[in-house]
Amino acid sequence: MNGPRCEYCGQQIRFFESKDGATMPIDWNQDPDGNVEIREGVAHVLTEVEIEAAALCGMESPRWMPHFASCEGWANRMRDMEKPTAEERMKRKEAIEVVELDKWRARADLR
Repeated sequence: MNGPRCEYCGQQIRFFESKDGATMPIDWNQDPDGNVEIREGVAHVLTEVEIEAAALCGMESPRWMPHFASCEGWANRMRDMEKPTAEERMKRKEAIEVVELDKWRARADLR
């Protein structure tokens, strides 16, 4: 095993181009619970229906897990980025109140 590592968790990962042309990080090892199939070097995200249909027909192929789904470091980073501080929330609230007050004054001036 010798490949790139995730900058958030250090786990070894692979990169594949998606059918839309975006680069997608994939866990290094195959995962039967994954929903990504690699066809001719391109990552295809499968729906639950596609996965179930392949299983019913006995045509399952190896699957991988998108690394975003399993990366603890990425999940922690996203969670931290989404949490504004109390001070940021207060500033946003004050900014909204100022805008609303300005709108109210503009309407009052029009009367």
